Amino acid sequence: MSTLAKQLAKPRALRRMAPAAVVDETIAELVPHLETGDILIDGSNPYYVDDIRRARNSLRRRSIMWMYAEEQTRVPTTR
Repeated sequence: MSTLAKQLAKPRALRRMAPAAVVDETIAELVPHLETGDILIDGSNPYYVDDIRRARNSLRRRSIMWMYAEEQTRVPTTR
């Protein structure tokens, strides 16, 4: 994570695409490498209450912006 963070121009925008079950783990790995003004974009499908908690707690204290941008996929069905 450190290498990735160093390669990006500041302020950095990182889009996290991982299962909702590991969002907090991923944030814990990324946050030490982010700085004020960086943006962390969540592309999983988390429960909105968890998103609010994350934005208010660990990220706000470090002035890291949290953005939710779920990737919607449509699977064709037959009727």
